[in-house]
Amino acid sequence: MQRHAWAPAPGPVRLGPALFAAAARADAGSLEPAPSGVALAGLAAAASGTPVRVTSWTAWRREIRTRGPGLLVVLGHVEEVPGDRVLEIGRASDLSLADVGAAHVLRAGGAPPLVVLVACSTALAADPFGSLHGAWLDHGAAAVVGTLAQLNGVQGAEATVALVSALREVAASGRDGGLGAAVTAARSALLARGLLVGLLLISHGEIALEVAA
Repeated sequence: MQRHAWAPAPGPVRLGPALFAAAARADAGSLEPAPSGVALAGLAAAASGTPVRVTSWTAWRREIRTRGPGLLVVLGHVEEVPGDRVLEIGRASDLSLADVGAAHVLRAGGAPPLVVLVACSTALAADPFGSLHGAWLDHGAAAVVGTLAQLNGVQGAEATVALVSALREVAASGRDGGLGAAVTAARSALLARGLLVGLLLISHGEIALEVAA
């Protein structure tokens, strides 16, 4: 059984610097603009500073260590293997659930980041060895936004853009509700456009987490 030690975040999470990674599979079979490019453009418009894109978990850990991003966004691909779940970015750069560690989440002594995992079923807790969102929370994330079911790259990009745009609006307005308000706004915006991917977004951890530009 995976257990999580809950503690409130020490302060507002800043929407930058941002770190982004996408699986090559997210763009497979899609017309231009590629879903990963759409997601990255949305992140660039919403986050403070220029987001950095990486294509491997080695490069991801290096960016965590050197920059300590406040917002981590993955438009990935999940593979189920016996007894484990693997999160893929780039062209087959894999991170298993069992291997998620603090080095993937935050710099030593740094502030807990907000993590967005947009991939098939990242928010599910059905794995007997734990869950992806739980692993990131356990290793230092202030909160994790994940998805509840299968989705393709286009749907994932739409969800990512809606979420980061809502985060920016909440941060700019300073209105109450923080992350929870942003997730609700993103879901509503997607559903208003007839995009059922809005039903898949769910947050874990400190849902009242404050966000700042």
